[in-house]
Amino acid sequence: MALSETGSRKTQWLLVLVLVMMAGLAATNIYLLFNQQQAAAPAEPVVENTVPDAGSPIFVRIDPFTVNLQGDAYSRNLLYTALWLQVDDIRTRDYLTTHMPQVRSQLLSLLSAQDVKLATAPDGKNILAAKIRDMLQTSLTTPPAVLSVSKVLFSEFIVQ
Repeated sequence: MALSETGSRKTQWLLVLVLVMMAGLAATNIYLLFNQQQAAAPAEPVVENTVPDAGSPIFVRIDPFTVNLQGDAYSRNLLYTALWLQVDDIRTRDYLTTHMPQVRSQLLSLLSAQDVKLATAPDGKNILAAKIRDMLQTSLTTPPAVLSVSKVLFSEFIVQ
């Protein structure tokens, strides 16, 4: 009797093992079938939005940077900031993107010349934004290009 129970158990385990393997194979086949259908389906064309809608704003991102601010002789103040420039046309966006090293250099010079009191004043960000906008209205290159920057938006602004 012990031999028949052992044989019966082995058969049961063998049956379970075969069923698990068949389920795994079926799941693999289903996965591969769906994966092939997705690969065979024509991909939707990627359309770059080079010309925004008339009402869509155009933004240029200025990566974060840190500058020393002017202060009294005993303090060392830093400004950490990141900007977005809202421009009026694609030509200005392309110009700023192409000349980003000059833009960043001029921004660093302008902001490092600012006093810490201005940066921490209640209206300080607005004054700095106006100074940046005025700086960008004048061309960065020769011959001068007319740039159309409508807004300077701070996405990060920390004075320490």
